[in-house]
Amino acid sequence: MFIKKISKKFKKFKSKRFLTKRNCYFTEHRIEYIDYKNGELLRRFISRSGEILPRKVTGTHIRFQTTLAKAIRRARFIGIIGPTTNRKK
Repeated sequence: MFIKKISKKFKKFKSKRFLTKRNCYFTEHRIEYIDYKNGELLRRFISRSGEILPRKVTGTHIRFQTTLAKAIRRARFIGIIGPTTNRKK
């Protein structure tokens, strides 16, 4: 009986914003290789504070997310992308 109450509360707690499915940017545009020298593409996946956005937010597949993270780290090390972004909303 206690388990049923928890599951009903959990169903009510779910919000609608997580139900929308994001599509992978790289599969839509048929990008096979993520180049670390392409700063404009990499800036799309960085937050305003400079953090790499997670898969839940961007909708990228796991294969592309790992290569994207490596490319962002390389671009930061070289200096193509700064530690934070100065883009406007």
